[in-house]
Amino acid sequence: YTESDIPLNYLKKGDNVLEFEIDKGDYVIENIRVLVEVIEERAEYSFSLSDSEFYDVNSGNLDVLLEASFNNYAEGDEARVYINDKSFVIEVDDFVDEVISEYVEAGKNFIRVRPLNGFEVTDLRVRFV
Repeated sequence: YTESDIPLNYLKKGDNVLEFEIDKGDYVIENIRVLVEVIEERAEYSFSLSDSEFYDVNSGNLDVLLEASFNNYAEGDEARVYINDKSFVIEVDDFVDEVISEYVEAGKNFIRVRPLNGFEVTDLRVRFV
């Protein structure tokens, strides 16, 4: 049993196709189950990087920093952060700052924070440092 989140920007309105691809061997895939979870209040944010800002990030001259604050969390709580088509898990604290330079692209970028426990995101910012 494997659980995997599909980034929202991979889905389109209407029908979507789920394809499986292997590079070695033979596999039989049976009993595929796709569970769609609809969240009414989804915290999704976006920001843009100009070509020159992206060049500075790629060159190591500029870092992109994600800053977040949380409420009603317990020690050890975690959140999954989705940036474009990549994701990572952070441990929740009063204030979290995480360098996200390796996840950004030139142009528009999307961020979604999914709490893995019962807490809420109270503030989310992206800064260039």
